[in-house]
Parts: sequence; structure tokens; C-alpha cells
Amino acid sequence: MATPRRKSKKSIDKSTHKKRSIFHDMTDDDLFSDKVTHIYYYGDVSIESVRQLKADVAAACAPAPDVKGVRHSPKPILVHINSPGGSLEAGLSSMSILQESRVPIAVMVDGISASAATFLSIGAPYRIANTFSTCLIHQYSNYQWGKEEDLKFSIESLAYISKYMYDLYEKRTKLTKGDVARLMKRDVLLGAAQCKEFGIFDRILNIKVNPSKHAARHPELNLTTKVMLQKTNINQINIECGLPPTAPYSPEVMKRMDSMLFTADALEVKPIIFRTSTYHCSSPTFCFPLVARINSIHVPTIAVIDTYLDLYSIIPLLFCTKRIMYDNATLIMNIVYDTQYGPSLQDMYDNTMLVVRMIKTILRARTSLPASMIDNIEKEKFVLTPADCLQYGVVSEVIGLI
Repeated sequence: MATPRRKSKKSIDKSTHKKRSIFHDMTDDDLFSDKVTHIYYYGDVSIESVRQLKADVAAACAPAPDVKGVRHSPKPILVHINSPGGSLEAGLSSMSILQESRVPIAVMVDGISASAATFLSIGAPYRIANTFSTCLIHQYSNYQWGKEEDLKFSIESLAYISKYMYDLYEKRTKLTKGDVARLMKRDVLLGAAQCKEFGIFDRILNIKVNPSKHAARHPELNLTTKVMLQKTNINQINIECGLPPTAPYSPEVMKRMDSMLFTADALEVKPIIFRTSTYHCSSPTFCFPLVARINSIHVPTIAVIDTYLDLYSIIPLLFCTKRIMYDNATLIMNIVYDTQYGPSLQDMYDNTMLVVRMIKTILRARTSLPASMIDNIEKEKFVLTPADCLQYGVVSEVIGLI
């Protein structure tokens, strides 16, 4: 698509500037710590999900006393978003959260913010993303029935909402009215770098953690793999994307990691073993948020692979400190069958290729897979044995079962 013309953002009031500066002055590590209150807005935008979000923000603005009965000042709030959108009415309702919060609030797009979710993500005072975040803005969809006069009235009443959407996207980004109009006619995913250029995101995280430098704190890493995996005092996290309670847009795995990591001294947390036992991850809506989270962990992480996995399932695990594979497992490189949504063939192609490019970037950086294989993952299907995965740096060790 053509590059929109840049325009300067409108001046912001002092209150908004203060809320922005609090998050602007934080380091990337601060944003993944207990210096802020983390709230997760994952899944469809609905009246129920927005009601829960409002309750979560209200609770964060008035934290309960600690175990000693001391009531502390509320921390800045960071709302993590991974949502395909949903109800137009609910999306509009979510914007009031930004005005009613008595403490500074910002959003972080963990995966995707699309459609009705963008009212919150674009309307926020400060918008944060990771390298693999995406955004999608488009026209609203509406279904009506009734007499001709009723339909005309509905169209007239919805015209105001449509104008409001255009005004929001123009005023809160660097896009012109013409740019917004062109984007709204399509269903095209925008990558993080493009979103920052367009003024949709204010900041892209650049977390570079080296857990190996903290290895001296963790004598477990000096044990043999067999003994280490038998330890019962090492943290265990199961990744089963696509299955309750970890469906593609569920934040449960993220919350589990938070409970371990956002402590007074996160470096004292035991190493974390990630186990994945589901083949059909099937969607970047789950894998890309996990990439950012695993990549931010300061303690050693170990991936254990004991079944056959698809490409989306292995992508987050490539960011673990150590990757172990049993000899009964295989890796299915089958992105060739994936398509990302869109109303037209061109949008589907553009969205799919954006995801393919992000996958290729990770594979080139985190493995030594042959260039011919990476270059053709959207055209061919590959099956990698444990020996192949070891040879190409997908895993660092293979354990034989027979």
C-alpha cells in the first residue's frame, strides 16, 4: 500500500502529557515488572469483556491493603491487548476507561489489536508494542432488518459513529483523512514498524535479555538433563494453545508467568520449564505474544518438546535459553496452509505474507535452518526429525527414549 503522508500530532493537554511521560520514562524492563499493574484484555470485544476490564481498572486504582494492612498508592496501569475485535458498541464503551482511571494508564499490544479493539489501543495516551505486534482498522460491520424507512434511519444514526471513528484515527495518529479512508476500505494488517511510522504506536520494545549471565544463581543448570527434568522445585508452564483455558486469545499462560516473575527479586525465581503438548497452535494470535513474554524473562528457560509440533508452536520456544527434544517428536513446517483473514483475496494475501515475513525473521535469527527452506515455508511443507532439529539449531539436545 502507498505510504501515507506524515502529519504532526495535535498538541496534548498537560494531564495527558504527564500520563504519557510516566511510561515514556520507563525502561523496557520496567514495563515487564511489578512497577506497573498488569491487566489483560484478551479475546473478543464484548459488553461482558469491557465490563470486566472496567472492573479490573477500578480495582487497580484502589488496591487492597497488603498483608500488614498498609494501603499503598496505586501503580500505573498497563493494559495488555490481544484482540481480534468484536462489538462496535462495546469498543466505544471501552474508551471511557481512559478518562475515568485516576492513575496513569497505557496499553501494550501483545499480539493484535483489530477492529473494535483499536478504540482502546489507539485512543490510549501511550501505546506500546513489541516487534511482532499488529493492528487492523476498518469500517464497521452492521446487520439490520426491517422496513425501508427503518433501514434509512439506521444508516443515518450510524453515520455519526462512522465520522467519530474517522476523527479518532486521524487525531490520534499521523494519518490524514485520505489515509484513514483508504485503510478503512480494506482489512489489512499493519506491522509494528509501520504502525509506529503512522503514529498508531508510540514505542516498540527492544528487549535483549541474556539469561545465561545469571546462570551462576541457578545451580540446577549444572545438573544433567535427566536429573534436572526430574526436579520438582523448578517452575513448570504448560503451553496448550487452542485448548481451554489457553485458547488463542486467553491470557492464562501470561498470568502464570507474571505470578512467577513480577516479584521483589525476579532473578531469584527458579528456572522455568516450558512444555508444549499440542500440535494445532494454528495461529499467530497465540505465538507472537508468547515470543515477547519469553524473550523478556531474566531467568533461564528450558523448552521441552515431546510430541509433534507445528511451526507456530515452536516459534515462541526458540527464545528459550535451552531447548530439549525427545526422539519421538517431530516438527511440521506447514505454514503453507495458513491464510490470514480479509474481505478480499488481496487482503488475505497481504496479511498472510506479513505473518510469513515475521516467521522468517525469527527463523533466520534463532536457527541455522537452510536458507532454501526458510525462503519457501509459504510454498512447501517440511517435516524435521529430532536429528534435523539438532543439526539446524532448532533444539540444543535430543533425548533418546529407546
